[in-house]
Amino acid sequence: YIYEPLPDAGAIRVLELEPASTHEAPLRANLVVCFNRENARYVALSYTWSGVAIAGALGLGFGSLEITGNLDRALRALRPKDAMLRVWIDAVCIDQKNLEEKAVQVARMDETYSKAESVVAWLG
Repeated sequence: YIYEPLPDAGAIRVLELEPASTHEAPLRANLVVCFNRENARYVALSYTWSGVAIAGALGLGFGSLEITGNLDRALRALRPKDAMLRVWIDAVCIDQKNLEEKAVQVARMDETYSKAESVVAWLG
């Protein structure tokens, strides 16, 4: 997956996770840019990165992103059957290969979590 650059330091990406009628259905989503954390509506997902072995794929638009088994399980557990879920996940919503973006976004994670509608802690 190739990330589009964020327009400014105040913007974040939010994952729009598509619903699925079965637990086993492929994970499909889109990343959207929210220009202001104040007006963005999303759930923030906090989870352990332990077991960072790639174990699944998240379909994003016309591409895909490899994800860990723990994140795969979390998304499948949270995914609604009949409605889209907007969720912020650091491993997906921050371009981990863009060191400048990563530094800016990590420095603002407290704000990202505090502006979320709710925070889900996934323990595995």
